[in-house]
Amino acid sequence: MACERLQRQGWHILHRNWRSSPYEVDIIATLGPILAFVEVKSSRSHRHAEPARQVKYHKFLNLSKAAYRFLQEFPHRGEIRFDLMECRWQKNGIVDCLHWEDFWKPDNLGLQSPNLDSFWRNTGRMDSAP
Repeated sequence: MACERLQRQGWHILHRNWRSSPYEVDIIATLGPILAFVEVKSSRSHRHAEPARQVKYHKFLNLSKAAYRFLQEFPHRGEIRFDLMECRWQKNGIVDCLHWEDFWKPDNLGLQSPNLDSFWRNTGRMDSAP
């Protein structure tokens, strides 16, 4: 459902469930010069918190590391961002998907790896000052 929603919005799906052990990215897609790493969260229950609240710090960190590995293998020139696709099954069987663009930025994670710092500077996501 999430891929279909993105495609209807004009996105080109590059990968679904891209893996670089032990990391995984649910969807990697492009829209013009934008490359997005998309985490998909869904819920069938109406008693629990919204799916977006299921994404915890550890997941952000792993997605950042996965993106780093992906971009080493498939370099990209242009905007890089991290999105969230939140899908909820309604009682009537309809699925509502909400696309949170630029849901988080790696520089908000406090990553201290020199390799990651250099990488994010090159993507324009961090200040260039050391």
